[in-house]
Amino acid sequence: MWSPPRHRLQCLKLLRANTPLSSPQAVYTENWLGGPVFRNLSSCERSMTLLLWSTRWSIPFDEGSPIRFETMNSQGSQSDSALLGELWSQWATFGAGLGSPHWHSATRLPGWTMKELFAHVARSVHVLRDAPILPSGSVATVGSAASYFRSFANWSEAASRQVDTTAKTTAAEVAQGDLVDWLALDGPAVVEASQTAGSQVIRTVAGTIRTSDYVLTRVVEASVHLLDAHEAIDTAPEPQSAALDRVIDVLIELVGTRPFIEYATGRSSKTIFPILT
Repeated sequence: MWSPPRHRLQCLKLLRANTPLSSPQAVYTENWLGGPVFRNLSSCERSMTLLLWSTRWSIPFDEGSPIRFETMNSQGSQSDSALLGELWSQWATFGAGLGSPHWHSATRLPGWTMKELFAHVARSVHVLRDAPILPSGSVATVGSAASYFRSFANWSEAASRQVDTTAKTTAAEVAQGDLVDWLALDGPAVVEASQTAGSQVIRTVAGTIRTSDYVLTRVVEASVHLLDAHEAIDTAPEPQSAALDRVIDVLIELVGTRPFIEYATGRSSKTIFPILT
């Protein structure tokens, strides 16, 4: 069991002295393990905080770490649900303006045209809407968005085949206009519901997870695939920087802050990329 540093006030002073906590309403509290919870920190602030914490007390940041970062829907910050709503709106606007030839344009994802890519993203609306809700007090078996993606490591080939099959089946069976409507008409209500169900635990293919953490996985998916769409058709929008910051947060958590920094600065020969495909 992890035990917190003896002098928590010194720890907090060190973090505040070395970390530019400039985000509006950045908040420090403690979670049930006695570890820190930082709310409303920017991506840069999160990375710096993790690095300081892990190097000062040799505490690795992984699935078992007591350190948590939470983004709240407060003044000056944008919740993950709001980011997801914006991303789905971008996808819907993009799809509504696509001509028939463009729906059949090839993408950089093997075997996927724009329609398969669009179908893969659009079906997330109903997957989130229809996710079974567990009784109040249920414990999530998947502790974060990064842990959600990490859970597929042991069956990545089977998972990839399933994703490919589902995208192709959806693209074949659902009309282009209906895919757009899923995002444009159904999406806002799903996003609104997710904003009030943040700590609610739902069941997913990877296990049980808090709604707020699952929403972040959808932010990652919608952002990365919007980059895929933009690469295929340059009129496609690009994700806003706040969404990309959240993708970076998840990627860094997947690989670990220290390995990421050491590899990115040429101080490690260990290959860590790709982190996620």
